[in-house]
Amino acid sequence: MINEHLVDPGRKTTIFGVKYPAPIFIAPIGVQGIFHPDAELASASAARNQGIPYIMSTASSRSIEEVAQANGDGHRWYQLYWYLRHTFDPMQRRSFVHIGLKQMM
Repeated sequence: MINEHLVDPGRKTTIFGVKYPAPIFIAPIGVQGIFHPDAELASASAARNQGIPYIMSTASSRSIEEVAQANGDGHRWYQLYWYLRHTFDPMQRRSFVHIGLKQMM
Protein backbone atom coordinates (compact mmCIF):
# COMPACT_ATOMS: atom_id res chain seq x y z
CA MET A 1 0.00 0.00 0.00
CA ILE A 2 1.42 3.40 -1.01
CA ASN A 3 0.28 6.63 0.60
CA GLU A 4 -1.11 8.85 -2.19
CA HIS A 5 0.52 11.91 -0.61
CA LEU A 6 3.95 10.36 -1.12
CA VAL A 7 3.33 9.61 -4.80
CA ASP A 8 2.06 13.04 -5.89
CA PRO A 9 2.06 15.44 -2.97
CA GLY A 10 0.84 18.41 -5.06
CA ARG A 11 2.21 20.88 -2.59
CA LYS A 12 2.59 23.84 -4.92
CA THR A 13 1.91 27.16 -3.25
CA THR A 14 1.69 30.86 -4.03
CA ILE A 15 3.26 33.39 -1.69
CA PHE A 16 3.14 37.14 -2.40
CA GLY A 17 1.88 36.32 -5.90
CA VAL A 18 4.79 34.01 -6.77
CA LYS A 19 4.20 30.31 -7.43
CA TYR A 20 6.60 27.85 -5.80
CA PRO A 21 6.84 24.06 -6.20
CA ALA A 22 6.47 23.55 -2.44
CA PRO A 23 5.77 25.60 0.68
CA ILE A 24 9.41 25.19 1.69
CA PHE A 25 12.04 27.91 2.02
CA ILE A 26 15.64 27.70 3.12
CA ALA A 27 15.53 29.60 6.39
CA PRO A 28 18.05 32.27 7.32
CA ILE A 29 20.98 30.72 9.17
CA GLY A 30 23.83 33.07 9.98
CA VAL A 31 27.55 32.39 10.00
CA GLN A 32 27.34 29.15 8.00
CA GLY A 33 31.07 29.49 7.39
CA ILE A 34 31.75 27.89 10.78
CA PHE A 35 30.19 24.65 9.47
CA HIS A 36 31.47 24.44 5.92
CA PRO A 37 33.80 26.51 3.69
CA ASP A 38 31.08 26.96 1.03
CA ALA A 39 28.85 28.52 3.69
CA GLU A 40 25.78 30.34 2.33
CA LEU A 41 26.88 29.79 -1.26
CA ALA A 42 25.97 26.10 -1.06
CA SER A 43 22.58 26.81 0.53
CA ALA A 44 21.73 29.51 -2.02
CA SER A 45 22.74 27.25 -4.89
CA ALA A 46 20.67 24.35 -3.51
CA ALA A 47 17.62 26.63 -3.21
CA ARG A 48 18.02 27.72 -6.83
CA ASN A 49 18.34 24.10 -7.99
CA GLN A 50 15.12 23.13 -6.19
CA GLY A 51 13.17 26.25 -7.22
CA ILE A 52 12.56 27.37 -3.65
CA PRO A 53 13.37 30.72 -2.04
CA TYR A 54 16.60 31.27 -0.14
CA ILE A 55 16.40 33.61 2.84
CA MET A 56 19.75 35.24 3.57
CA SER A 57 20.61 36.21 7.13
CA THR A 58 22.03 39.58 8.11
CA ALA A 59 24.71 37.54 9.90
CA SER A 60 25.87 35.72 6.76
CA SER A 61 29.49 34.68 6.29
CA ARG A 62 29.39 35.81 2.66
CA SER A 63 28.41 39.10 1.02
CA ILE A 64 24.97 39.59 -0.50
CA GLU A 65 26.61 39.85 -3.92
CA GLU A 66 28.35 36.47 -3.55
CA VAL A 67 25.14 34.82 -2.36
CA ALA A 68 23.16 36.40 -5.20
CA GLN A 69 25.63 35.03 -7.73
CA ALA A 70 25.40 31.54 -6.20
CA ASN A 71 21.60 31.79 -6.20
CA GLY A 72 21.52 32.83 -9.86
CA ASP A 73 17.96 33.42 -11.03
CA GLY A 74 16.49 31.93 -7.83
CA HIS A 75 14.22 33.87 -5.53
CA ARG A 76 16.04 35.35 -2.59
CA TRP A 77 14.77 37.07 0.48
CA TYR A 78 16.70 38.88 3.19
CA GLN A 79 16.28 38.71 6.95
CA LEU A 80 17.18 42.14 8.29
CA TYR A 81 18.17 42.41 11.93
CA TRP A 82 17.17 45.91 12.92
CA TYR A 83 19.48 46.96 15.73
CA LEU A 84 18.52 49.79 18.08
CA ARG A 85 21.30 52.06 16.81
CA HIS A 86 21.13 50.88 13.23
CA THR A 87 19.98 53.21 10.50
CA PHE A 88 18.95 51.87 7.14
CA ASP A 89 21.71 52.80 4.73
CA PRO A 90 20.55 53.92 1.24
CA MET A 91 23.62 52.10 -0.19
CA GLN A 92 22.33 48.92 1.41
CA ARG A 93 18.97 49.42 -0.31
CA ARG A 94 20.66 49.91 -3.68
CA SER A 95 22.59 46.65 -3.14
CA PHE A 96 19.33 44.83 -2.40
CA VAL A 97 17.74 46.16 -5.59
CA HIS A 98 20.86 45.43 -7.63
CA ILE A 99 20.95 41.73 -6.63
CA GLY A 100 17.26 41.24 -7.35
CA LEU A 101 16.10 40.79 -3.76
CA LYS A 102 12.41 39.79 -3.78
CA GLN A 103 11.42 40.23 -0.14
CA MET A 104 12.80 41.56 3.13
CA MET A 105 11.70 40.22 6.47
